[in-house]
Amino acid sequence: MSTILNSLDFTDLLKAYLNSNVQLPDATDLAGHEFCGDRWRLKFSSGGERWEQTVDLEDLLVWLWTQNLKASPGISV
Repeated sequence: MSTILNSLDFTDLLKAYLNSNVQLPDATDLAGHEFCGDRWRLKFSSGGERWEQTVDLEDLLVWLWTQNLKASPGISV
């Protein structure tokens, strides 16, 4: 069974999460990430501009779980 994790490293995973959020610009380059309690602080660039975004760990895990379900045959989300 193929999942989103098969071809992504952690940086790619964070970029994919950022890019799935319609309220944020597409992250073309992830400049850094650090774990702060139950959140990730992400620094990225898009269109020549620098951005910082805080991502709740629970939101990231729910998104990952949903992506994994979408990739599973016979399961609709």
